[in-house]
Amino acid sequence: MISYETIDVRKIPSVERHQQIIARVLGLKVDEGLILVVDHDPKPLYYLLKEEHKMDFDWKYLEKGPVLWQVLFVRKSGVESMRLDDIIGTDLSRLRYFARLDPRYCLHEDTTLKQVAVLANRPAQEIYEVISTHKDQSQNHFEYWKPLLFTQYIRQNYHAFELHEFSKLSDTMNQVVEHHSLEIPSLVDLKKSFDELTRLLKEQINQETDWFEVLANKESAGSEQRTSIVDFEPTIHLLREINRATDQFTPPADACPLTMHLYDRLGYLYDDVVCHIYLESTYLPINLHQN
Repeated sequence: MISYETIDVRKIPSVERHQQIIARVLGLKVDEGLILVVDHDPKPLYYLLKEEHKMDFDWKYLEKGPVLWQVLFVRKSGVESMRLDDIIGTDLSRLRYFARLDPRYCLHEDTTLKQVAVLANRPAQEIYEVISTHKDQSQNHFEYWKPLLFTQYIRQNYHAFELHEFSKLSDTMNQVVEHHSLEIPSLVDLKKSFDELTRLLKEQINQETDWFEVLANKESAGSEQRTSIVDFEPTIHLLREINRATDQFTPPADACPLTMHLYDRLGYLYDDVVCHIYLESTYLPINLHQN
């Protein structure tokens, strides 16, 4: 007969209770478990682990009130099998973490944490523990938005920022390359990729603007006709090149303030673009299908 560790939650200070229990549960391996002893029904923990952490587990009440609750929790799958889209959801802070490893993770695909761990050369459990500390306090339920609201959000929050950053960063890029390309040879390739990304994204933003106008007109007219979104593959390729050329936006140790500023702003632009692509490729099709 398998024996499980018992944790009497009542003995843990209330301010530390939630954090300690989650940390203990996340540390369990497959088929490991524990028994929670609580003075109330711990059902909120069940939903938290299912909906936010996407865990697969057995949950069995050993005692169900009215004074004392005991629950047997057994983990049924490891974090390696978890999919990125389940981990990220609408939490863009988690997306930004993964996209710094590879911008392709911003596309809506069935990538598992195990695949990420291989690329990052780090244990999947370690990555998951890090990502669990990322929490976007301004999450939106994009899947429920109307297409018109969603496209307005994209235009105001992403198109406007990206166009502004391209203009500002272009001058900074030219100055840094002019003065430091000999000591930082990667700047030459960085500028080529940045210039091409600028050209490509401006073109895509114009396409999206026209497309969003069509969608707005069709929505108001009640039309069911749909238009395909733009191809983000060339953009992903250029983002990957920029990420590589900047060593994930880490400037050389002896970089001048202007170079450090350039790398910092490129990182902000990169994060913005991957969020833009993720939202549009993941949630816009949902909006169009539901409305």
